[in-house]
Amino acid sequence: MRQNVGVLDSTLRVGLGFGLLFVGFLLHPQPASWAAYAGFLILAITGFTGKCLLYRILGITSCAQDAPH
Repeated sequence: MRQNVGVLDSTLRVGLGFGLLFVGFLLHPQPASWAAYAGFLILAITGFTGKCLLYRILGITSCAQDAPH
């Protein structure tokens, strides 16, 4: 699968993932919310790999387009 998540999108996903994990620990410290773990994992994986299955299904890309030759 080709990358379909751009640099800004990727950075925001990783940041939001860590924020979600942090909020999960604040609201449910013992143990942290499973939803927060799941959200963190999804956002972190898509952010670090640059590949999002939902974007692929919807035909969306946030990557910069190649310049025409």
